[in-house]
Amino acid sequence: MPENSIPVEYRIKDEVFIPFIRMKLGDISCLKFVCVGTKNISDLAVKGLRHYFGSRNLEVRVKKLEIPLRY
Repeated sequence: MPENSIPVEYRIKDEVFIPFIRMKLGDISCLKFVCVGTKNISDLAVKGLRHYFGSRNLEVRVKKLEIPLRY
């Protein structure tokens, strides 16, 4: 693997390998509000973000968009 390449990791979701790149977040203490877009599991995304911010003692409002999901 070349020195300047980014290592790709994989996780499994619904029996499919999903590639991802692990990154460190910078300073997010200035973040005040996050809006979660419409998708099938947006309720879970909202709960996950609230837990993430709470575990880091950050007061960030997380809201789910009320736009209806269409296919």
